[in-house]
Amino acid sequence: MRDWTDAQKGKLSKHFSGLAFDVEPVPDGEAATAIKHSIARLPGLVKFLEKEGGLTHWHAQFA
Repeated sequence: MRDWTDAQKGKLSKHFSGLAFDVEPVPDGEAATAIKHSIARLPGLVKFLEKEGGLTHWHAQFA
């Protein structure tokens, strides 16, 4: 994959192309609300999931 373009990596996973990241969730409460609000305001955000692929983590994905 070293020679792949970002577009090629992105077809496999948005994480590989730098267009997604995951966050370990914190328990519901003021901190969780603040973190989710901050993520929601990130430029280019197109998707936010609290569960992905059967895993519990927060997934932020960008265009």
